[in-house]
Formats: sequence, structure tokens, C-alpha cells
Amino acid sequence: MNFITQLALPIVLIALTYVATRAVERARWKREYAVRWDTTRLEAIASYASATKRMLTLSWDISKSSGLGTSVSPHTLAEAGHLLDEAETARGERFERVLLLASHQTVQLARQWHGFAWEFARIAKGSTAVTNQEFMSLRAECFLARDQFYASARSDLDVDHKKFRVDMNSLKFFPTLEDGEQ
Repeated sequence: MNFITQLALPIVLIALTYVATRAVERARWKREYAVRWDTTRLEAIASYASATKRMLTLSWDISKSSGLGTSVSPHTLAEAGHLLDEAETARGERFERVLLLASHQTVQLARQWHGFAWEFARIAKGSTAVTNQEFMSLRAECFLARDQFYASARSDLDVDHKKFRVDMNSLKFFPTLEDGEQ
């Protein structure tokens, strides 16, 4: 081997090591970047969903005091009206992060869902009159809008819902009492 060949081999090895190390570091940085944004996106979507749910629950609680729908803890408008206003403010603030971080489809579905929240707030405040049947029908549409929003959000977050299968027939939501038990 001549001198140039002996010199070229270490230089080539050093260059290859540099290129390989750079590629590995770049791939690691991209993975960490994606995870950081996925975490931020998850927090934004979950926070918005929680705020929207809070607004809806308060609206339903207040509406129940007027004889509409169902609620575990009904409140009058006088008792909870200010909480409903605060919930709407919180929902709006959290929606701004969703606007920045979610896909166009998820944003549109979020708008559809919180459109129901606004409608239920108007009902709770007495601005819109509905029958109990209309109220319950609207509530069913609201649940569908929520489910569509969550499906799109899961897609944004690359969460495969098919990986999480539960046999729904095996679930027991309320314990059944055996004969003689109280």
C-alpha cells in the first residue's frame, strides 16, 4: 500500500463515522421534536375538550332546574349562571391552542361541538325555548358531534383506536344485587 492509500482509509472512516453520527442525531432530534409537539397537541385538545364538557354540564345542570333533560346535580341560573359564563371564557381560551395545533378537520369538528355548547347555554339562560323532546334530541346530536371531534383528534394524535378493543358486552356499569342482598 502506498502512502496515499494508507492516508485515505482513515479519512474515509472518519468521514463515514461523521455522516452516520449526524444522521443518527438528526433522526433522534426529529423523534424528540415530534413527541414534544404531540404532547403539546394532546394537552391542548384535552384541555379544550374538558372546558367544553364543563360548559355543557353546567348548561344541562341549569336546564334541569327548568324541567329539561337530566342532571345529577341541577342548579338554578342564579346559582350557576356566573360559572357558565366563566366556563365559556375558559373554553374560548383553550380553543385558541386547538386552532394553532390541530388539523383543519379537527378544528371544524371542534367548532361544531362547541356550537352545541353555545346552544345549550342559550337554553339554560332562557334565550331559546325548547321542549324536553327537542332538548334530548339536541343532546343526542351533541354527543355525536363530540364523538366526531374525538375521532378526528385521535387521528391528529396518531392514536389507533383499533388497538384498544373492549368487549362491551362484558362491561357492568352497575353491580347487580343477588337475591336477598341489599
